Amino acid sequence: MVIKLTKKNTYRIFIISLIYFSPKWFLSFYLFEEDILNKVIYEIDGDGSYYLPFIKYLAEINFSNSFDNEILGLKNIPIPFGSIFIHSLLYLVSGSYSIIIIEFFAVFFFLLLFSSINNFFLPKKYSLPIATFFLIIPLLVQIPFLNQLLLINVFENNFFNFRIHRPMMTTLFVLVFILVMMNINKKGWNNIRSFFLGIILAVTFSGFYYYFVIMSLVIFFYITSICKLNYLRFLKDNFKNILILFVTFIFFSIPFIINIFLHEENLTERMGIILLDGNKKFKLLQYYITNILDIKFIIFTLLAFFSLIIIKKKNIKIYEYIYFFFMIFISSIISPLIFLLLSNKTGLIYHFNNNMIMFGLIYFIICFFCIIFLFCKKIFLKFFFKFIYVTFFILIIGTNFQKYYNIEQDQNYKDKRIELNEITKNISINIKNDHDVSILTFDNHLMIWGIMKNIKSFTVINGLFSPKKNSMIEDDLIDSFKFLGLDENHFYQFLQNEKKEWRYINFNVRDFFLMRYQANSLNTFNNKKDFEPEVLKFINASSPALSQQLAIPNHEFARLREKFIKRRNNNFLAPNLIVLSKNHFIFKNINNPILNYCKIYDGKFYILFYNMEKNCKIN
Repeated sequence: MVIKLTKKNTYRIFIISLIYFSPKWFLSFYLFEEDILNKVIYEIDGDGSYYLPFIKYLAEINFSNSFDNEILGLKNIPIPFGSIFIHSLLYLVSGSYSIIIIEFFAVFFFLLLFSSINNFFLPKKYSLPIATFFLIIPLLVQIPFLNQLLLINVFENNFFNFRIHRPMMTTLFVLVFILVMMNINKKGWNNIRSFFLGIILAVTFSGFYYYFVIMSLVIFFYITSICKLNYLRFLKDNFKNILILFVTFIFFSIPFIINIFLHEENLTERMGIILLDGNKKFKLLQYYITNILDIKFIIFTLLAFFSLIIIKKKNIKIYEYIYFFFMIFISSIISPLIFLLLSNKTGLIYHFNNNMIMFGLIYFIICFFCIIFLFCKKIFLKFFFKFIYVTFFILIIGTNFQKYYNIEQDQNYKDKRIELNEITKNISINIKNDHDVSILTFDNHLMIWGIMKNIKSFTVINGLFSPKKNSMIEDDLIDSFKFLGLDENHFYQFLQNEKKEWRYINFNVRDFFLMRYQANSLNTFNNKKDFEPEVLKFINASSPALSQQLAIPNHEFARLREKFIKRRNNNFLAPNLIVLSKNHFIFKNINNPILNYCKIYDGKFYILFYNMEKNCKIN
């Protein structure tokens, strides 16, 4: 796979990348004087900061940390190797600054790859503006009346932004895949292209298997189109290339396969993986077939097909390459059906839904540009593509000015960031090089910060960050509640089912048990239906794709309450540090002072206690 670059084009890509990437970090460094790790945790898009511990685990090849000195020999965390291995390699060299570096190069390669793809079917002078346009779409979500549109929201969250691990790296994998396939279509199969195809399939398989299924279907459809169903002849003519592809794929997939083989099943349950029996498979297949046969989706797909026919009649060269985008769209429709037929487990099926919308939108945008090129005069094309650049610059300026204004108006946000930085400075001063200290906190930001700073022990830990069994997490929570003087009623209130906007979700349950208690019309915990009537009615009416809705059945509440009452842990070790958010349920329900601890920080949002057995040093 060769990407041809001119000096002028490289310079333009560099400038556009810098304009897209730098304002966020400029504002962050300008507005907040804070530790680089705190800055990175805050500035990563979405919930991408939750993958920072995974980056560290992979860099250190340590997948079984319990964050408890008494618990050893755990199984592994199933880490998405393919989508974070570059982060891990650079993290070993640059630490937290690696995140900033990777963000710049991610947008640079996004533009480079997309413009290289466009070069196959459009003049080079139009390729970069089209690639830039795809950076504009996510910015539109900042415009009030546009952020309500489903298409824009799905595109913004799933195609390209700076969220680790997805979609930043996974989108680059898709673009590399398209580029390799277009090279194969133009120049034929050879050893090098087979090798690259094997690598990209392996990293996608180990990073985001939803795209792997789509890529596999595209390859199958492509082979079918060129061999005219004579697969044996194709295999004979391309045996060496197929062997290279297969061996490369297996070789680069081995670390992920070994990790999956040794993983902790309780953790994959928390990640939302469910077993599919015959009844659940039937329900999901029925759900997808019903959606595919929906009149709106049929019209959407027919429009895609007719636009392809129009382009084929007008320009066969453009058709040959835009056909790959059409195949990706069609494969995204078929992929959930194939996956459900072959697999006995499934994860977050809403990704399949989002892929259909996203790849359909990408295809239509590409078609739109091709039709403009084919039917419009050059003077209009020149004006139109310059307009894209102008729009891009205006949106960058506007969205970042809006961000600056919002931060300046939100004093609570500023104060909270300042306090978190002060808290972490105080912790650093008191622990010095003693990373064996233990911390009790319910704050995810501080857990991530502590993991990245080599803190070895957390009294409670987010269910994503450790391969502890569910029973161990329950034990940790119960012991911590009792240590803080909270009873079984507080424990129930901490976990109780809560309706928030369009779903049931308790963020305390999500933090420690993730999606173990997912509840929708397809699946509930242990397939039980003993919920309160209004909860059960809402669950039964929920889409099977609503994987991130959580509700605990009544029998499970009874079990947890009984466990809380009966549990006696005389071996509980009081933590060295306690950090509580004043807005959190825990702090609001502590009625008695925490004995034997001195208060070394007391702010508007956070309070920090230190065990008096050690000297307190107040910053």
